[in-house]
Amino acid sequence: MSSTDRSKEELNPDLNSLELGLAAIKQKQYQQAIALLEPIADSQPHTKAGLKAQIGLVKAYDRSGQSDRAISLCQTLTLETPEKIRTWASNQLQQLQSRQPNPSVPPTVETGFVPFDPNLQPPKVQSTTPKPKPKPTPPLKAPPIEVKSDQPPKQQPQVISNSVPESPPEEVQTFTPPTQPETVSHSYQWKEAERATKWRKIGKLKLTRLRIEQFLTVFILLWISPRLVEFLFRNANNILISLPVVRPIQWLYRNPNQWLYWTLGLLFIVSPWLWDGLLKICYGQQTLPRTKLLSLSPEAGRVLQNYCKAQNWKFPALRVLPTATPIAMTLGCWPRFVRIVVSQGLLDTLTPDEIATIYAREIASVGNWDFMVMSFITLLVQIPYLIYQYSAIGAQWCFQRVRSEPPLIPDVALSILKPATYILRVIAFPVSVLAYGVYQILRFPALWISRRRVYYSDRICCNLTGNPNGLTRALLKMAIGISQTSPQLDNTTFLLEGFDLLTPIAPTQGMTLGSILVASPQSQLIGLNHGGDIESLLTWDLRNPDRYWLQMSNSHPLLGDRLLILNSYGKFWQIETQLNLEVKPVSDSRGDRAKLLMQAAPYLGLAIGLAIGLLIWLFGAIFGKLGIWQLEWLFGDRAILWGCVPIGISLGIFWRNNHFFPDIKPAAIIHNPNLRDLYCNPDSIPIDNKPICIEGQLIGRSGISNIMGQQLLLKTATGIVPLHYIPQWTPVANFWPKSIHPTDLIGNSVKITGWWRRGATPWIDIEKLENLADRRRIYGGHPLWSVILAGSLAFWGASIISSGRL
Repeated sequence: MSSTDRSKEELNPDLNSLELGLAAIKQKQYQQAIALLEPIADSQPHTKAGLKAQIGLVKAYDRSGQSDRAISLCQTLTLETPEKIRTWASNQLQQLQSRQPNPSVPPTVETGFVPFDPNLQPPKVQSTTPKPKPKPTPPLKAPPIEVKSDQPPKQQPQVISNSVPESPPEEVQTFTPPTQPETVSHSYQWKEAERATKWRKIGKLKLTRLRIEQFLTVFILLWISPRLVEFLFRNANNILISLPVVRPIQWLYRNPNQWLYWTLGLLFIVSPWLWDGLLKICYGQQTLPRTKLLSLSPEAGRVLQNYCKAQNWKFPALRVLPTATPIAMTLGCWPRFVRIVVSQGLLDTLTPDEIATIYAREIASVGNWDFMVMSFITLLVQIPYLIYQYSAIGAQWCFQRVRSEPPLIPDVALSILKPATYILRVIAFPVSVLAYGVYQILRFPALWISRRRVYYSDRICCNLTGNPNGLTRALLKMAIGISQTSPQLDNTTFLLEGFDLLTPIAPTQGMTLGSILVASPQSQLIGLNHGGDIESLLTWDLRNPDRYWLQMSNSHPLLGDRLLILNSYGKFWQIETQLNLEVKPVSDSRGDRAKLLMQAAPYLGLAIGLAIGLLIWLFGAIFGKLGIWQLEWLFGDRAILWGCVPIGISLGIFWRNNHFFPDIKPAAIIHNPNLRDLYCNPDSIPIDNKPICIEGQLIGRSGISNIMGQQLLLKTATGIVPLHYIPQWTPVANFWPKSIHPTDLIGNSVKITGWWRRGATPWIDIEKLENLADRRRIYGGHPLWSVILAGSLAFWGASIISSGRL
């Protein structure tokens, strides 16, 4: 791409969204294309880009089985549009209408459906004329999000005009913007703060504590894994026993410790080659030649070469993923077999010095040896995660094939396969949910070391490059890149979630911050240049007194905390800093302490339950000493101790429930708030819920892979916010006839009513979701299921105590 073309795209991200949408059509990813092209067609219908987007939408609607929408859009294009567009639309309209169902003409089926993609809809009836095989398209490029210098461009930037397209409408890939200027809605200038030219290294790191934490993490994981496997095997046999005819599998009763440890050891040894195969098959990984890296960032190649030479290591293998979302991670079992993997989006988005800082922090994780632990843990959690991912995608694909209209399977086979696919979908639901739960359990022990190691890598990166400002810009640009590209790409969301322990920035962290930053008018004009808007968005990260407790479930530390430390490195070297960050703690009152205790009530209930159990033991010992033998049995009964734990947790949930889920009164609802204002409030914690009603576009994964609402997002005019959804009655209701699930409304405009919560990551608990197109409503069940969970825990604890069985 020429520098002129890059400047055009940098000044108008809609051009890149148009290219992404048209490329998605060629790759038969029609739902992604619709999500990318509809905003352009709606916002600028009479510009050249808008007309191109509408032409692409006609094709996407037609090929995804939405002929009615394609016909409606063609009818619109035949009115008040340039002559060439009207001619094309009229011809297309005739073809679409001629393909409408006709009893006298048997329909034909178009082949070429891509399996295992839940976004794709069955293709509509096509003509019998064979279509030429499309040429392969290159990987999607990441949308540029910055102008790499404060200096104005030498040539006047070219943007979209309202002139008539000169090329035929079918040739939508060969778009060249005209020279007539037009107002651009998004343009960013980054303050290019200086870097150190001669610097003395920041004090030597003491790695003893990090080593101990790594050892404890591996120990806990190795302790949990066999017990988790044993629990799953035992319950699997219990289910088989309860079924008629089926007998339990005897080898599931065996102790799994020995073969499990051997398996884990073998996985660790062959992990570099497993990673290569997994990333190549699932995500299209390719080799990145060293010469290519040197052409993109000579400093990155120099930093890697010098560091490896100083450590007497082999130069690491370089890999690249063809995805537009900026990603970087380090994989391997030993420095000799290290793989540094980045995405094409990262290479396209960052400047050469910023690319160097990312590679420096990745090689720093090798120097700290934490890459070995994190790579192994990530490989281990990939086992349940891949089961979750592909069981859900496979079942959903089979279900869509059978349910398609017109059917893609002969009638004889359809009568047999249709019940089978419904059964497969019902089976895939518990399998995927269970596998996802195992993934979260195995991932949890690694969260502490995942947060801790980031600080070490950042510090060594600055010592190697002398460029804390470059790393600051790189992290912020990655956050913006994640928010702009990943919501539209299902496969990318799997990649980000499955590998979040290894990435420089947490995907959930970057999604909201990046989207709010881009949506802010201040950032579009001067915020990214002068830093003021970024600093205000980091207020919660720097000032909330409870922030360190509230990030315990996060894989990365607070971004504001990291940028503050990078800021201090710049001050240490007496250079101008990218941001002006200062810590101004808020008052730490008793009321705030009480709110935090209320927030942590279920966890405090666990400790209180243990204390009650120990107190009952004490009473048993006292009664024994007093000769009251009827109560002497209370002392030392482990069932009492462990039964009190779930009872204590249930009491904590009951205590917190009314405060956490208060009734939403119409007079108290905040309508369509600016997410930036809610995001920046430094005093709020999740229990400080705010009832809000907000409109936007529902985005996220589709199908069974998102059946529990694991990845639901609301894209609004002021940013993107995660949504938490629990069905009102039961998860099985998602399979009832004519039931509605949020995933059925992906891509639609919706109105959300619920509770806004601000923790280390903000989110909204859904109370009601309404589709604005047809007014269909879905109700959430957070308060109800919170009560059911508390009651179940209390009943379970009581049954443990009464039966005396653990």
